[in-house]
Amino acid sequence: MKILIVEDLSDLRWALSEQFKDYGFEVVEAENGEEGLKALENLSPVFVLTDIQMPKMNGVEFLKQARTKYPTLPIFVMTGFSPFTEKEILALGANGYFEKTDFAFTRFLGKKFGTLTA
Repeated sequence: MKILIVEDLSDLRWALSEQFKDYGFEVVEAENGEEGLKALENLSPVFVLTDIQMPKMNGVEFLKQARTKYPTLPIFVMTGFSPFTEKEILALGANGYFEKTDFAFTRFLGKKFGTLTA
């Protein structure tokens, strides 16, 4: 099962990737929203995890465009800081909103979509 992680911070992208690989996912990485949209053209992930604050194309614009093209794709948003509230992000079509400081969301997503059972 493939997932897409869209995150501009390479260290965090790597850490998330390793965590999700432990849950049985094949991880595709993108550094920003533009790369994320390009990756989706040739990918059918079980879900997408995207940051909000990124260069070139931020996560909100990525979410809007991805939601238009892939209306049923689960897209989860994570942030360390955002000018957008959780309510605003969910209203734009995100399936969930997580704080980067709480890595418990990786366990939640691993259980919901992956092979993690406990």
